[in-house]
Amino acid sequence: MDVEALNIAYAPPYDTTGSFDDAFYPEALYKAIVASKPETKINEDGEEEEVGGPTAKLNIPIPGTNTNTSDLGLDDEYEDEENDPYGILTLSTFSHPYCGGPIEIAVGDIKEESQETLNAEIETPDLGRPTDDAWDAAGISATLEIQDCHLMSMIPEASGKFFMRPLWKGVDGEDGKVVELFEGRLTFRCFFDRVWWKRGGKGRNEDVVFWAVRGRA
Repeated sequence: MDVEALNIAYAPPYDTTGSFDDAFYPEALYKAIVASKPETKINEDGEEEEVGGPTAKLNIPIPGTNTNTSDLGLDDEYEDEENDPYGILTLSTFSHPYCGGPIEIAVGDIKEESQETLNAEIETPDLGRPTDDAWDAAGISATLEIQDCHLMSMIPEASGKFFMRPLWKGVDGEDGKVVELFEGRLTFRCFFDRVWWKRGGKGRNEDVVFWAVRGRA
């Protein structure tokens, strides 16, 4: 996804008359994110590779529901210990160094947080919130870790934090449905087993400020 294009859509430096513009345009940002589609290109190895599109995908449970532990490859012995609901996060920049598939990060300990609490965690020094039509509501915080037993042997240490809050809510002019825009930040650090060092390096250290929209079924 072209982050620079999203920045310009949300906070264009000049208005249509060429004058300096310090306003924010969340609806234009929403439309730019939705319109961004992944493209298939040939990489240096002559293989097809998807570029562009969403940089991450997140599925989080509805409050009061549980997620089946088998979804993360947990053995039966863990099922009684893992009753808390969790979500699944995948990053386009974080994949298996040998098979190329996405690595699933477990999103747990999900809690509702106030705007005031999240202000300190989601820092956007260059891009603020809309002054007139900001969606001021509670957000969430969560922890990140690897829970898949098969991956834990190759990623023995992994931890992170996730924060997200509403930014803007509007109505789609075509079908009249409510559309939503969110902002957030995630940090994730992990260390790989030596087996992965040759292709994957010694680990990853991610610190990402992001925008997000609700996925369409």
